[in-house]
Amino acid sequence: MAPSGYSSRVCLICKAGKRRCDKALPTCARCARLKVKCNYEAFADELPSNAPAPPPPAVLRPKTWATWLSNTYASFHNDPSPYLQHVETYFATVDRWLPILQKEAFMEGFRERPFTPDFLLLMCLCLIVQRPDKQSPEGYMANEQYHAVKHYFCREIADNANNPSLTLIQAGVLLATYEYGHGMINDAYNTIYSCVSSSITLGLHCQEHLQDMEVGPAWRHKPEALRVWWAVVISERYAR
Repeated sequence: MAPSGYSSRVCLICKAGKRRCDKALPTCARCARLKVKCNYEAFADELPSNAPAPPPPAVLRPKTWATWLSNTYASFHNDPSPYLQHVETYFATVDRWLPILQKEAFMEGFRERPFTPDFLLLMCLCLIVQRPDKQSPEGYMANEQYHAVKHYFCREIADNANNPSLTLIQAGVLLATYEYGHGMINDAYNTIYSCVSSSITLGLHCQEHLQDMEVGPAWRHKPEALRVWWAVVISERYAR
């Protein structure tokens, strides 16, 4: 049994970052220093003992997902115009309340060949602008695009755990927002905690003027990395 005032397990932030955790309650010293929500809960503990564990995304129909991604990538390079429509929709709608992308830089990269912005980021961008009334009657559970993008994100997070990129974190924020908006709270929770860990690895929490950051109309004029970090923090609060 853990001593009074301490948890019996390490917090999810320290566990994801493979860092030492002092297990203090209500927040460990590391989370207090980073000013992020400290969480000692484990969703697995909340499941009935006889409930089968859900298979991880990477083992669910990998051939189907790989085929979808390959076909989509080829389709984009053959005719990018449908994807450009999604990009324009994103910057006209989602970007107004989630300004984590530099539009000019993204659009410049979009028009270059080969496509310079991360393909995963583009797929998450296309996913988040989908209208619920345009999806299949079965809903998001039958959305092959979502499952393919989720698989892609999980693979990239695993492959780049020690060297994440800003675009990978941006993709994760968009993916978590999509999941949260579709009621997939546990999935959004896991996605955004991957973003928290990657952000800390990348050093986004160490930026100058972080304490003076205010969310408001002037937010979009702040450096892109700073906006991404605050989007991660805010998303973590919602997913929590």
